[in-house]
Amino acid sequence: MKKITIVSCVLLLIITACSTSKTAMHAQAVAEKYGKDEQIADTFLHRLQQENDLVLANAVEHTAWGHNITYRVIARKGGQWKGYNYKVLNAKGGQVQINETSVNASDCNSVLPFFEKEGIWKERTEGENKCGAVINDGSTWHLLLITPAKVLRSTWYEPAFYQQHCPDSTRQMFLDAFEKVKVVLGGSPAGVNN
Repeated sequence: MKKITIVSCVLLLIITACSTSKTAMHAQAVAEKYGKDEQIADTFLHRLQQENDLVLANAVEHTAWGHNITYRVIARKGGQWKGYNYKVLNAKGGQVQINETSVNASDCNSVLPFFEKEGIWKERTEGENKCGAVINDGSTWHLLLITPAKVLRSTWYEPAFYQQHCPDSTRQMFLDAFEKVKVVLGGSPAGVNN
């Protein structure tokens, strides 16, 4: 009976590893299809790009009163994940805060399917203001999928606000992926302290 349990556990681990590997390969395929050959300019993100096989990040950029960017990043190298909370305060002056955070590998792997949705990365026309809702001095939200050679970016201006007032399926995919990274790194729910 004990041998059957051990064999079952080993088979379950193999199936899980294969499933995770398949998902990671699909993320690489999305990067190949939609990504631009690019080395990211930000020095910290560039280092992560060079040292890891996959980097997933969300960022909120504030420009109304200065230029600050807050990133939440998970990076994978050889199946191992690391998490980072990274802030660029006064982007022109270059004040930086980097905090490494422990992350759960299965939580990080659960983020991959959200970044694989091709609709997030396809070019689109901005349509936030078609329903008459307007917000000024808001923030711009970014998603990044980074491999050693390619970078994908998706950007929306105040997506949570506009999704509430003008629902859009592509924007919702963006918000779902954004939220998954945030939750893995212990962030608050969407729309709170972005």
